[in-house]
Amino acid sequence: MTDKRPIDANALYEDVSRMGLTNGSALGRHSGMADAIAQMIQDAPTIDPESLRGHAKWEKPENLAFIIVDGPDDSHEEPAIRCSNCGGMIPESDFDKWVWNYCPVCGFIMEDATNE
Repeated sequence: MTDKRPIDANALYEDVSRMGLTNGSALGRHSGMADAIAQMIQDAPTIDPESLRGHAKWEKPENLAFIIVDGPDDSHEEPAIRCSNCGGMIPESDFDKWVWNYCPVCGFIMEDATNE
């Protein structure tokens, strides 16, 4: 199995430990399996939940722009920055004002690919 997923290892450990104490259990104390499984759970490596978050890049397509309306008769066009995962867009002026480590739409970890 290659997929990683967060589990409650403490709850699993408690369940397996209880099975080891139950007479007649398939994992009963007599077989020693419950102890071995409980030890495997305790020894299992932990993962950083952030490592499960997807990665994407910021893109700056040439033909993509926002029309920014500053007033009733005042508007201008501004380049858009787009998430490569979900297509969520940010005006370039907003992109330049803040540090965008995560896409505000899909939550993926972002890597700057705008070459700026």
